[in-house]
Amino acid sequence: MSEAIKEKIGEELYKQVTEKLGDLKIDIISDNYVPKSRFNEINESKKELERQIGERDIQLKDLSTKATGNDELTKKLNELTEMNTQTKNEYENKIKDINFNAAIEKALTSNNAKYSDLLMSKIDKSKLILNENGVIGLDDQLKTLKEAYKDMFGSTQLVGSNPNTAGSNPTPVSNDDLEVAKVRSAMGLPTK
Repeated sequence: MSEAIKEKIGEELYKQVTEKLGDLKIDIISDNYVPKSRFNEINESKKELERQIGERDIQLKDLSTKATGNDELTKKLNELTEMNTQTKNEYENKIKDINFNAAIEKALTSNNAKYSDLLMSKIDKSKLILNENGVIGLDDQLKTLKEAYKDMFGSTQLVGSNPNTAGSNPTPVSNDDLEVAKVRSAMGLPTK
């Protein structure tokens, strides 16, 4: 990763950045970045919900042993147990769907999709399987999408002009140049 950064921003700037940062690490992010604080917040919320579901399961089991012989209470406990199971399944399906969509979004982004939100609707999720290594079957669909929607893939080329040379032809500015400018600016270094 550091070689890729060095290649993009140049060796001189890379040395200056690493000297200034010392032991700190640089995170290269895309538009789909989730700040660590937000990730931690959601992760803690997830853990708390899982803990609450576990506690409910234990409480329902305790009540069911105490309700033996009372048909009305046993019936109510069975209803609550069923509702609890249904809620747990819905929660697990939501988490699975979020992970599934994130994996597809990541694959689209890594394939230089310009409008990944539009392309998501073109993917047949019923033919895909999510596992720990990624999404099985997605490569074939991405290949088909790239052929059918060529204009929706590839790097975007931004065009602009230098304000000091008004009236001249605009010079292309790549995303890489913008990233370098952001890093230089964040480090307090002059941009080129």
